[in-house]
Amino acid sequence: MLTKPALAFAGLALGALAAHAEDAPITFRELRSDTVLAEDGKTVQTVHLVIAAGNDGAARGVAQQNAAYTEGLQRLELLDGATLKADGTRIPLAPGAVREQLAPGSPNLPQFSDLKRIVAVFPNVQAGDAVELTWRFTTLQPLFPGQFSQARAFSPNFPWQDVRMTVSAPLDRPLHTEEFGPTLQVSETGDTRTYTWTYSAPGRTDNHSVLAPLDRFPRLFVSTFPSWPALGDAWAALVEPKIAVTPAIQTLADTLTQGIDDPRAQTEAIYDWVSRHIRWVALYIGYDTWVPHAAADILANGYGDCKDQVVLLSALLRAKGITAEPVLINSFNSYKLSGPATTAFFNHAITYVPRFGLYLDTTAEGAPFGTVPFPLYGKPIVHVRLEGSELGQIPALPAGVAAARVETTATLGVDGVVTGTTLSEGTGPDATRLRVEAERLQVSGTKRGAETVLRTHGQAGTGDLELAPLDQVSPQYRVVGHFTLNPQPEWLTGEAFPIPSGLTMLARPGDGLLGPLGNRDLPAIEPTPCYAGEQREDLALTLPPGRHPDRLPRDRTIDNPDFTYTSRWSFQDGTIAVHRALTSRIASPLCEGPLREQAARALSVIRQDLQARISLED
Repeated sequence: MLTKPALAFAGLALGALAAHAEDAPITFRELRSDTVLAEDGKTVQTVHLVIAAGNDGAARGVAQQNAAYTEGLQRLELLDGATLKADGTRIPLAPGAVREQLAPGSPNLPQFSDLKRIVAVFPNVQAGDAVELTWRFTTLQPLFPGQFSQARAFSPNFPWQDVRMTVSAPLDRPLHTEEFGPTLQVSETGDTRTYTWTYSAPGRTDNHSVLAPLDRFPRLFVSTFPSWPALGDAWAALVEPKIAVTPAIQTLADTLTQGIDDPRAQTEAIYDWVSRHIRWVALYIGYDTWVPHAAADILANGYGDCKDQVVLLSALLRAKGITAEPVLINSFNSYKLSGPATTAFFNHAITYVPRFGLYLDTTAEGAPFGTVPFPLYGKPIVHVRLEGSELGQIPALPAGVAAARVETTATLGVDGVVTGTTLSEGTGPDATRLRVEAERLQVSGTKRGAETVLRTHGQAGTGDLELAPLDQVSPQYRVVGHFTLNPQPEWLTGEAFPIPSGLTMLARPGDGLLGPLGNRDLPAIEPTPCYAGEQREDLALTLPPGRHPDRLPRDRTIDNPDFTYTSRWSFQDGTIAVHRALTSRIASPLCEGPLREQAARALSVIRQDLQARISLED
């Protein structure tokens, strides 16, 4: 499933540039969006844009515009387009400058899609010019018969000078709306009710956040669904027929659970098999965007996307008399549902087993049974049931589930060459994270992967990785790496240096559990995802005979009810060692307010500690 909200109009990516209105590289001078909704949920939307370029780089960016549509469900037309020169000259688009293409996908993610896009290349666009274009989107077949929803966000990185959006609907089709920033007016003419939003704002340079745009940007939501459970009910009607226990499904379920009488153990055996044997492939073709395939077809194909895997897992469990239900969730950094229920929020599906209170995600590259990836904890969800869907929330990650351990032992030779070994071990969600990274590096080869890891940590050298089997689902996952760093003779003559972290493949203490360690620009007032868990790092460097550090960095301790961080340095028997450990007891999916300020202060101290250097003397 892929239902990203429309954060950009006409294919222009938002968020790369920020500026005040007077010197903005890109300015949205005008946006007009008019949507006409019919009784059956079909729509015709006309979008008119005028986008100005403030410099040469921006001119190159706005000179090519595109919009995507789903063939079979939508029709897209470019009605008009032209370059507006600074002197008032209007240069229309040439017919040959408009092309239709298949929409590009990620080269790292297998997918089948019937998304197409129209690309328009505008003539002679220079700094100070603008492009003007008008699109028309026609919905030929709504995903949910008779239903309509829409979400729009406006990046504060750009000036929006004149925005006017309307949705016109029959009087007997009331719309549920919510807006943050835009202003709404409602009017009636004859048998039509028109909702009109207006908005304008200068660009900002201080827009730093890690939360999703629909959680923080100026935005609006509109929907015919009366509630989030109603959206779940509509999806349940599409999903339930696909969860059929065919003879092939029954035979496989019986085979997987042969000799296993305990229902929870049966659930684990079936989960493990689906996780290891059903390859994740995105299927974004027409109704495949939201409607899964039949369980028997998924089994025969051996692949499917998230909703397909939910269907197959549910069917196999049903064959053993174990009830399972689909769950709609957002896998990005979005933690707040809007008032109106729109399809823009949910982009992922997982499985819930009520009997054991378990959430399962078979697409998570072998996540240990009973755990899900970090980004899913604490999220709002919809439990999808034919007898009545229900709004809920995945509990925050409990303490004692996630653990990351890194141990690097290295030796500095008399020639300045450093050789060493690194053990990375993850438990729970950290095992999932480590397994995903190992699989990614395995594609390019373990030696090249080792070089990539070293470069990521600012080290140059060679190495190799020993990966635990990737086709097994287990509570822990580990990687052992052996490395040789390029000669550093200056380390032997007094130049300060950090103890090498080697081939560490997990987050360093503090990173992730308390927020993003690398984002120094993030204000302490901005909420960030955070989690309970443990992170441990032990680094040791044996020195050449006769060498010792002129001094050791100071130890550090941060201790409060929510988390504890310690670092301890030592020098014994010719080896410098540092032990760092973070234990987070945070019970909320977001660090906000005083907790976020406390975490931000701790991350600042941890950054300094991780950058600690030593220098040697005879």
